[in-house]
Amino acid sequence: MLSSLTKNLGLLFLALGLALVVWVIAANEQNPDRTDFYPSPVPVRATNVPEGLVVYDANLGSVTVKIRAPTHVWGALFPGNFQAVVDLTGLGPGTHEVGPKVTSTDRRVRILEVTPMRVSVRLERLRQKEVPVRPRVLDSPASGYSYGQPQVSPAQIKVTGPASLVDQTTEALVNVRLDGTKVSLKAYYQPLVVNARGEEIKGLEPSPSSVLVEVPVVQLLNYKAVSVVATISGTVATGYHISSIVVEPSVVVLGGDPKVLEGLGYVETTLIDVSGATQELVRSVWLNVPKGTALEKRQDVFVKIEVEPIPGGEIIRRPVTWKGLGKGLTVALSNPTVDVTLAGSMADFLRLRASDVAAVLDLSGLGSGTYDLVPQIVVPRGFHVTAITPEKLPVTLKPSS
Repeated sequence: MLSSLTKNLGLLFLALGLALVVWVIAANEQNPDRTDFYPSPVPVRATNVPEGLVVYDANLGSVTVKIRAPTHVWGALFPGNFQAVVDLTGLGPGTHEVGPKVTSTDRRVRILEVTPMRVSVRLERLRQKEVPVRPRVLDSPASGYSYGQPQVSPAQIKVTGPASLVDQTTEALVNVRLDGTKVSLKAYYQPLVVNARGEEIKGLEPSPSSVLVEVPVVQLLNYKAVSVVATISGTVATGYHISSIVVEPSVVVLGGDPKVLEGLGYVETTLIDVSGATQELVRSVWLNVPKGTALEKRQDVFVKIEVEPIPGGEIIRRPVTWKGLGKGLTVALSNPTVDVTLAGSMADFLRLRASDVAAVLDLSGLGSGTYDLVPQIVVPRGFHVTAITPEKLPVTLKPSS
């Protein structure tokens, strides 16, 4: 009886196994696997970025993936089912070719192929820098109103990111629009990090991400024309001087409190630093408009500062030399030196050495005899000779004994 029961159980398990195989075959025939490229690209992101480094461009592109999944699964897939990452563990600064790893949140999906097989990742040192914040008013308030100098807080922000981008940064710009307002403006703005040419630099993180800008707007009840005076700080380079200062416009119209306007004859510009200057400077400046007044209209103020060498003069005594002496002749000079009067800039005179000046007699083609010759004076660029004493030198050429 036990043998019969064992035999029957064996037949039962065999029947179940055959039924399962038939069911799987039938299921696969009704819902077969489909192998193809997933139609949406998968964006690549970086993981495990080494400490002290940063990815130069966070946009690492995307990859396409070839997958295998049951036919009915394809219709339920969406881009969020896939992740493509590059592991940057242990990498240093520079450009690296790294293979992205793609995974799917749906276990029924098999990743068969990833294109491209490698992506380029540029790592740079993480750097931080403080830059000034400059508010820039782009339009005007209502007619009959004007605005004063904008104030921004904080006056500096920190920018963080790849070293090569941070090094280009010069300032943070805040573009402000008044849109014909009649009241003072006070609002938060997101600064734009820019380079020396005013071009926005993307890929940097400003901190704080927004700054407070205040622009005073006042109604112009009374008006007065006043001169504009440039204010200078620092000193130009040694041997140079400021020859002229031109302000454009030289006169502006202020409006505001009559009591304040009554005592005004001029307004000053913000400080212009001329330290070490050796050539012309042109600067765009703000005006320090007194409290209770404002400019009648928005206008740019430019200051041109001419910097020129200080003219100077000096007498240098130099020994007379010669060239072109004929064979078998000797030279006899009654006056072996000349005094050379030079003109030039003080800056050039500070660098001048006596040996830079030469007095040379040209004896080419001359035979025995006595001659009155004018010496040729050789001087460095930037100088010119105003006098030679004596103007002519008696020179005697004799046969050598």
